[in-house]
Amino acid sequence: MSNLPKTKIDKNKAIKNLEDLGLSSYEAKTFIALHRLGRGTAREIYRVSDVPRSQIYGAAEQLEKKGLIEIQRSKPMKFRPVGIDEAEKKLDQEFKHKKQTALSYVENVQSDLFDETEEKEDVWTIHGYETVTRRIIEIIQDAREYIIISISRENLFSEEIIEKTKEKSKEGVKINILTNNQESPTKFNGNKNIKLVKTPKNIQRKDTGGRVVVADGDTTLLSVINQKKEIHQPEYESAIWSQKTGFSKVLVQMIESWLDGMIPK
Repeated sequence: MSNLPKTKIDKNKAIKNLEDLGLSSYEAKTFIALHRLGRGTAREIYRVSDVPRSQIYGAAEQLEKKGLIEIQRSKPMKFRPVGIDEAEKKLDQEFKHKKQTALSYVENVQSDLFDETEEKEDVWTIHGYETVTRRIIEIIQDAREYIIISISRENLFSEEIIEKTKEKSKEGVKINILTNNQESPTKFNGNKNIKLVKTPKNIQRKDTGGRVVVADGDTTLLSVINQKKEIHQPEYESAIWSQKTGFSKVLVQMIESWLDGMIPK
């Protein structure tokens, strides 16, 4: 007995679902016809389906290869479907195989394109508060050793960044945050791997200053603010970022040199 749930479904929907599982239209129709018949010849299948008789043999051969029917090579040829439970297993295996093959291909292509892009593009430009925030969170998430964060405006220090920073500190990543906000210390109470550093007045920017993030000596992001725009507008914040490139390493060295003396060793 099959363990499949008893649900009402019309023939066309069943054919469409079988096509989604990897059968051709003729294969799906032949498969359904054989289950209606129990067993049959090409002539009998033709009578209960709209599959052209000339196409039944090809469809049956494919169904046999997929383990969904058996063929008696007599004259005339006779066809018999496997049980529903067996068919379910075969279709599931076929679907999983195709899914794995497709995803493996996509993964390989993704890696190839990523490597190629990294060789061609050293610096990426992004726009918009939300987009910049997502990139900062990804940089924090990927960090393994240390992070330096400098945010000139309190409204740019989102709760998402704060929470992700706390998570990484618990993993042992050392984090230094340059800030002038009086409330910042209370947000990081009990986080021994997070050090708060007061930003010196001589480098404070109240006009275009945005966000600076450095991680692991090879990743950096710098943003600027357009005060004439609202925070929800794409033009409000623009940033450049670079990761694991010669340019990013040089840029990180410049930023860390600029911050030398402010960051605890």
